[in-house]
Amino acid sequence: MRRRFGGAILALALVSVLTGVGAVGLAVASVAGAAPESCCPAGGPPTQASPRPTPSPSPGPTRAPGLPLCVIGSWRVVTETAMVKFYSNADPFAATTSGKVYEFRADGTGTERYDNVTYTANSDGSTLRLTSNGSAEFTWTATGDTVTYLARTSTAVKHHWSVPEGESDVESKPQPDLNETDHYKCGGGQFEESNDTGYKSVWARTTGYGFYG
Repeated sequence: MRRRFGGAILALALVSVLTGVGAVGLAVASVAGAAPESCCPAGGPPTQASPRPTPSPSPGPTRAPGLPLCVIGSWRVVTETAMVKFYSNADPFAATTSGKVYEFRADGTGTERYDNVTYTANSDGSTLRLTSNGSAEFTWTATGDTVTYLARTSTAVKHHWSVPEGESDVESKPQPDLNETDHYKCGGGQFEESNDTGYKSVWARTTGYGFYG
């Protein structure tokens, strides 16, 4: 969710292999050599094979750069803090949640799923809540320590806002251009992600989609 939702809604913020093998053929030449008559059977002297030429080195197989395997797979959010804008005329509040599910596929696509995922914040002793249900599709890429959410390709997420002044329901619409880059650490079945907006999150790996190291 993080800053991927704009205005009153946060916006949803992931290996092809090319192999080339070269081969070198070997040529064999034969030459006739003269020898004394007494050593040779009838029909002429035997032919002798010349030494084989030294082959040129074969180029090794090549592989196109791929997405980090540690990111690929499925995850469940253990804890998350994000800046959520509950009021259009007020600054965002730091809100916490858990339970959101991510799926990062090797082709650079991903899914974010909400099942009664609730962000909670406090304002002057009052509780602010944002509860979301549904899913959204996105595209992504990553290096060894950053993950970039490129675009949201489809959305079917409904949000229920509950503040002291009232309640409302809003349905998210796709925001194609995300271009959000976050820092992450991945290993041992855990994923930690953060950015400079105040967003930070810890995920645990699940077996919903593949399992990578």
